[in-house]
Amino acid sequence: MSETFTYFCLHGAATAWNLRNELDMPEATAYRALKQLKILGFIVPALKVSKITHSKGGPRPTVWALDGASQEEVARAYHETRESGGVCV
Repeated sequence: MSETFTYFCLHGAATAWNLRNELDMPEATAYRALKQLKILGFIVPALKVSKITHSKGGPRPTVWALDGASQEEVARAYHETRESGGVCV
């Protein structure tokens, strides 16, 4: 979880897809870390990514952010996930 928290400190916002790819971690590990950081009150949901073209359905990704993250940090996480077709929540 410390690696994930460090990522948020450096980038301000991320989706599970960002974490999985940038930190080279298994998807389940990314979700667990997000859940723990949310429970501890370090991150909050900033926005949900709208339906991604060619998506097979399923839940839509959420951009998680540190309280006080800039709009630019949230937008970066959103665009990285959206452009890649990332499907993590």
